[in-house]
Amino acid sequence: MFGEETAEAARARFTGAVNGVLERFQRESVVVVAHGTVICLFVAAATGQAPLDLWLRLGLPAFVVLERPGLRLEAIVESVE
Repeated sequence: MFGEETAEAARARFTGAVNGVLERFQRESVVVVAHGTVICLFVAAATGQAPLDLWLRLGLPAFVVLERPGLRLEAIVESVE
């Protein structure tokens, strides 16, 4: 990894940003577009997935669907063709 931010610091920063958006738009569907690393760290912490395994699964582009409340894992779409 490049840079000085640790994975834990990146996950905490991203989690704070996502939680802020979810709080602001409580009754709406939300789409978050970001780098795969922080997405994997966030999803892993929320769902118990192994972050590296998830990161290795995701192609470009790919996405993860989480259901509210509770951020339950709904789907992992590994590649969009």
